[in-house]
Amino acid sequence: MTNTLLVTGASGLLGANLVMTARAAGWHVVPVTHQHPLRGGVTFDLNDLAATQALVQAVRPHWVVHCAAAANVDWCEDHPAEAKRLNVEASAVLAAAAKQVGAGLIHISTDAVFYGEDPQVRYDEDDTPNPPSVYGLTKWQAEQAVLDLLPSALVLRVNFYGWNFQPKHSLAEWMLSKLECGERLPGFADVSFCPMLANDLCEVMLALIAQCEQAKRNHALAPNGIFHAVGGQALSKFDFAHAIARTFGLDAGLIDATSFKDVALRAPRSPNLALAVGKIERVLGRAMPDVNSGLSKFKQLRAGDFVKHLKGL
Repeated sequence: MTNTLLVTGASGLLGANLVMTARAAGWHVVPVTHQHPLRGGVTFDLNDLAATQALVQAVRPHWVVHCAAAANVDWCEDHPAEAKRLNVEASAVLAAAAKQVGAGLIHISTDAVFYGEDPQVRYDEDDTPNPPSVYGLTKWQAEQAVLDLLPSALVLRVNFYGWNFQPKHSLAEWMLSKLECGERLPGFADVSFCPMLANDLCEVMLALIAQCEQAKRNHALAPNGIFHAVGGQALSKFDFAHAIARTFGLDAGLIDATSFKDVALRAPRSPNLALAVGKIERVLGRAMPDVNSGLSKFKQLRAGDFVKHLKGL
């Protein structure tokens, strides 16, 4: 029998890539979207909490991957109540509904739960979050709500890039577009992060699900709780732009070193978003991919027909 995977936020960058990856792996995927419907999916507003619970009960998935969120950091700063409803309350309802139907749950969180200035520090799962923004705070609150209701859940703190289903650019797409057009590209030299290709993150999620299912069959302890599921390499956004230029054979001289402090941003950001990945590497028995390997795959995906199929979802 084919297992069913319910994916919220399925038209987002991560969600759409997960839909393709999971279907290719043999899952029956039910995509849940709000404004950008996918074929075979459900158009739905997760702010309707009662209907959200009813949806999970109707689909009765084996696993739920909750990618949907109010993720515009500046919008969240100006709309804290709305951000809390979607990021915290809807996540709690999904966790409770998953528990009721016996489904596993992967909850997607963010590196933005941390604030730090020392680029040499890499936060691990035992470090106490100190989010500087409403967005980071609501995502941290969601982590706690989900694990309180469903301790078996997997909470993944992520930072990803990739090819987008929607007609908008992810960070890597924007950087690549600027360089390919011969335009100057600003890159924050004072912001450290650990980007992972969305496709690699999708494979990590399916590997974690497989481990949980195997543990269940063997009556063993399954992975659960918080994991840092990011790239294995920390670097500045300026250096990330240089890596894109190298990968695609473009002019790195177009990249300007800039500071996030010089940009008028509504919500405060952390200059250090570097996360330690030792825990997830131990559980999966493999290293998280570095930047060069991720960007090489990013390039290969465009050279093939992946992006065409992604846009056709």
